[in-house]
Amino acid sequence: MALDSPQESTVPSAPAPLSSVEGATGGPSGASTGRKRKTEVWPTPPQDTKKKKKAKRGTSVAASFAQAEKDDLLGIVLVRDNPYQTFTRAEMAQVKTELGRQVDAVIDAGEKLIPRFTDCGMRNSRLTLSCADRKSFEWLKTILDNLEVGEGDGRLRLCLATPDEVPKLTRAEVFIITGDPPGVPRFLRNIQAQNPGLHTERWALKHQQQTASSQLLVFGIDPESVAALAANDYHAFFRLGRVTFKVAQTPVRSDDT
Repeated sequence: MALDSPQESTVPSAPAPLSSVEGATGGPSGASTGRKRKTEVWPTPPQDTKKKKKAKRGTSVAASFAQAEKDDLLGIVLVRDNPYQTFTRAEMAQVKTELGRQVDAVIDAGEKLIPRFTDCGMRNSRLTLSCADRKSFEWLKTILDNLEVGEGDGRLRLCLATPDEVPKLTRAEVFIITGDPPGVPRFLRNIQAQNPGLHTERWALKHQQQTASSQLLVFGIDPESVAALAANDYHAFFRLGRVTFKVAQTPVRSDDT
């Protein structure tokens, strides 16, 4: 009985590597088949899509102010003769420029005391500075006592106050329905003229919202104005009638209203 002949291996041989154009030389007589090999797409390495969050400037300044207030080193620039008055942008820029020059003068003069500040910025429409130490706070106070801003008869004398010395204002809302909203300047001008007990030059506008036929205004108002409104059941004369103010019961500092 004849023995079976050895069987050939059934393991397929590895295919020959393909060129960029499949079959370019694999057809008869090297003829191209015209079939292009699909471009292989390899997985891209995972990317770190997490972006580092940058600390917001406003957040760091607020933290600096909070710490300085805790240490009793927070100074707020006020108008000496009218602490309720706020500065215009031009006046605020002038104060900052002049204070910077005063720091330069101290350094150029070789003084031993060099004032230092951790931050300077706006806090509810008032120029606020956080001092690095007590000596810097006292230096700033002295400088502001001798500093004026503005021009001509409109020049303003300045002073430095702590947060507790800033006048306290009370939140007051008024809703106006007049067809054509008067706008803030017109409203305040009329309220001042038609209601002598209201001191609108002391008021601080906190919020306004307007539609085609109405206007909502939110102010921080002084204690005397609160008393005058209370005496008239919180009504005030305006143009051809009266408006009603909704006044909060608890006053707060004017820089926090």
